[in-house]
Amino acid sequence: MELDTGTFNPDEFSWQGLMMTPAAAAHIRDLVSQQPDKQGLRLGIKNQRLPPVLVTYSS
Repeated sequence: MELDTGTFNPDEFSWQGLMMTPAAAAHIRDLVSQQPDKQGLRLGIKNQRLPPVLVTYSS
């Protein structure tokens, strides 16, 4: 199985947000609070036809 990764630039698409479960949101919040110097987050998705997404955030 070949995996393709890349970055996602919301300026290049009609960005309408990202939906996740409350547990996933809590997990990400915990990760960000533990490592405040990080500038990105790699998210996996269940739909195997789409590549993983790199999401950047600012505090």
